[in-house]
Amino acid sequence: MPLTLVYICVYHRSVTNQARFECAEDGIAVTFPDMPEAIACSYSEAQAMEYAVDAIATMFTEDVKRRRAIPPAAQSGVGHAP
Repeated sequence: MPLTLVYICVYHRSVTNQARFECAEDGIAVTFPDMPEAIACSYSEAQAMEYAVDAIATMFTEDVKRRRAIPPAAQSGVGHAP
């Protein structure tokens, strides 16, 4: 099966971040161009979406705890690869 890339926007508390879903035979990897330290993976699309939201929420929580600035989201549109 060929690798499929899908870009969506993940909304969490009024902040939008672009997520990159890489689908392969062994599962789905989710990365975020604006937050490279946030990564999620799953075997199903529904679970990958859930994990993507959890990954962003965790990164925001850690940024607030450590008093780090939350990185601004990219200005690229939905479906547009960075």
